[in-house]
Amino acid sequence: MGIKNAIMRAADKAGNAVATVSVLSSSQLDEVDKKRTAYLSEKPNPADEQAVELTNRLLATAAVELHNAYLPQLRNVYAPINPSIEYPTGFNADNNIRFMNITKWIVNPNEDSLEKLVNVYDVLSDEECNIALVFNRTSASTEVFLAVVNSDNARDNIDADNFSRRMSDALRGNFPGSEVGPANRGPIPCLDNRRSSSVAAVSNIPAEKNEKFVTQTIEKVLDGIVPGRPSEDYTIVLLATPIHDIESRKLRLAELHSLLTPYASWTTNYTYHQNDSIGSSATIGINAGVSAGRQVGSNQAVAQNYNETDSTNESTSESSNESVTDSSTSTESITDTVTDGRNESSSGGVNLVVSASHTESSSHSTSTATGTSSSTGKAISNSLGKAVTSGVGKAVSKGASVTSGVSQAVNLGANFGGSFARSSTVTATIGADEGITQTFKNYSIQHALEILELQMKRYDLASALGMWDFCAYVLSEDHNVANNVAHTYLALTQGKESYMSQAAVNLWRGDLGKQSADAAAICSYLRDLRHPVFALSPALLDQHPSFSVYPATVDATAALSGKELAYSLNFPKKSVPGLPVIECASFGRNVSTFDGTQPQQGLCIGKVFHMHREERIRTFLSKDSLASHTFVTGSTGAGKTNTVCRILDQALDQQVNFLVIEPAKGEYKDVYGGREDVNVFGTNPEFTPLLRINPFSFPSGIHVLEHLDRLVEIVNVCWPMYAAMPAVLKDAVARSYEDCGWDLAASDNPYGADLFPCFADVARNVREILDSSEYDAENKGAYKGSLLTRLNSLTNGLNGMMLSSNEVDASVLFDANTVIDLSRIGSAETKSLLMGLLVLKLQEHRMAEKRA
Repeated sequence: MGIKNAIMRAADKAGNAVATVSVLSSSQLDEVDKKRTAYLSEKPNPADEQAVELTNRLLATAAVELHNAYLPQLRNVYAPINPSIEYPTGFNADNNIRFMNITKWIVNPNEDSLEKLVNVYDVLSDEECNIALVFNRTSASTEVFLAVVNSDNARDNIDADNFSRRMSDALRGNFPGSEVGPANRGPIPCLDNRRSSSVAAVSNIPAEKNEKFVTQTIEKVLDGIVPGRPSEDYTIVLLATPIHDIESRKLRLAELHSLLTPYASWTTNYTYHQNDSIGSSATIGINAGVSAGRQVGSNQAVAQNYNETDSTNESTSESSNESVTDSSTSTESITDTVTDGRNESSSGGVNLVVSASHTESSSHSTSTATGTSSSTGKAISNSLGKAVTSGVGKAVSKGASVTSGVSQAVNLGANFGGSFARSSTVTATIGADEGITQTFKNYSIQHALEILELQMKRYDLASALGMWDFCAYVLSEDHNVANNVAHTYLALTQGKESYMSQAAVNLWRGDLGKQSADAAAICSYLRDLRHPVFALSPALLDQHPSFSVYPATVDATAALSGKELAYSLNFPKKSVPGLPVIECASFGRNVSTFDGTQPQQGLCIGKVFHMHREERIRTFLSKDSLASHTFVTGSTGAGKTNTVCRILDQALDQQVNFLVIEPAKGEYKDVYGGREDVNVFGTNPEFTPLLRINPFSFPSGIHVLEHLDRLVEIVNVCWPMYAAMPAVLKDAVARSYEDCGWDLAASDNPYGADLFPCFADVARNVREILDSSEYDAENKGAYKGSLLTRLNSLTNGLNGMMLSSNEVDASVLFDANTVIDLSRIGSAETKSLLMGLLVLKLQEHRMAEKRA
């Protein structure tokens, strides 16, 4: 989006006159964009073929958004835009480009270097900048540059200087000891000098082939392809730009997911339904009843008049009625209904949002209903009535009349009725249902949805570690070299999860004269450490409208997370010509004392050296601390001898004496042999005075048995002793002292305190002890062969000269500055014995001094 906006802002100033086949103007970009919008906004008819076309367009859109499907076609269907369109006034490289030369790379084997590179690059993930790691490989050496570019094209140096200082500090913090040169301004020299180079662009998402990317670092390319002549020299530019519109990209992916989901699968149902119903009912009723009644009445009246009348009346009536009714009803119905419907709709819109719906339904229903109703009714009614009335009356009328009347009525009625009812209803329903369900799944869309969800997770993780647009560029005069290096880098960085984006290598040749305009334009971008911008050719859209699914303007980058960027912009794990890679272990960087104070004077042994870098902290040792045990360690060439010599020099300056016993290289005699205040003794009288010590002598104040035990213990350690050999040797040494007149119990010698035995005396006593012992002949021979051979070797040659009674005074060895060189002794046993004897003599000398 930022590229497109920049192009639109500069459209009026660019001018249409610069439009060529290889360099497009802003008006041509507008034309391409209009054609692309028209292509995507075509609304297909709601027919199957057009629905398929709509699905294909959605998949094509997904391929562009998810896999960058245009990358393999970048060289064929796109042309680079004029580099001056984005910055009409020109890009000021001196103010906005800073690069640092890296001459030494220090790594800690206990730490993950790739994780630390994530820390380094993340310090600029929120800035308007580009970062680049450049490897310039020649036949003799490799130059490594780390560059920072202020993409705002500022008119001052403030932002670029801040970016480079921040990057340099992050490098020193995460990779201490690495040598990073000062920040330089302007284009990197190896890029500024390339005018007619072929360019190969590598676009992919790097991933691990195995754990921790251990076999995929850049030295595999630098060591694999070595230029044989200057024309085969090549430069690898690993260029990345921070992404600031992560949320808008996530929203675009979410919209695309919503568009694809309805077409991932759909279901069609076909159903056949049939019902048959049969019912019947019948009712029969009979009613019967009987009724009877009687009525009696009496009336009497007395009046003054007298009237007498006689009358007689009798009447009889009879009636009969009979009726019969019979009825029957039957009904039946059959219904058959078939319904079939279909509905399709589709719509398309601009901005790559296309939707379509497809609905198809089919219903077939057959309903058959058969009903039979039968009703039979029969009613019989017989009515019989008979009434008999009889009346007798007599009336006498006088002046006074008495009227008397009696009436009696009897009613008899017979009504025969019988009522019997029975009702029965029978209903039977018979149905059959048949259905077919078809489910269609579009695997291409389902797979696209899975990739889309994985991309969403990548964007979520990138929100924390930063996200970058990255591409690798290879420049060389030989197009075959550029192509080979590009494919080697691609093979090196491809891993298990690189399928998230389309991997591609595009080559623009720079050795074709006028046909190399594209390569020249790309080189102009790379000199300023900017990603080249490409646009679709308008003529190509006229010939092939299907290419309108591709974006109008693109670059060759792939979106990477912060961790993936460390895989791409990685440093060598092993040394390459021109860049030594050294593994270092970190140690303590402060001198700790028990009382917490740091001595500011005493023996200065130098400054703290951390990860191959000298720090400002000076280290002092107190003179009294030299009485403690000190362990000086380091690998070969680390400076152990120099450190000890430094301590000895400081000790000499402060009048502290030392004794150096050197069994290995003999360096100390060369360093201090020329000093008058240092005594040097060795084992070869041609180079140094001969060391002479008497193993059997001891100073006054030391008991003879104490010395005897210590001496025998040293011999037992230096020589392989087994079975009774230590006891035999101790007995022989004790007899040797007794032979010289020593009273072992009293530790006194009447013949003189300076009279001591030698190894020849011990060897003689060993032979006598074994000869007089009760050991069998085999053990006697083994003991004699083991003990006498070693004892005799100490009585002849240089050993006999050094282990003699004419020994060097103990005060010269232990109270003055002395170097004892044992490096020329070939036997490890003899060397160990002499060192043990010297320690024994030193111990007893200090014990005697303390007692005195």
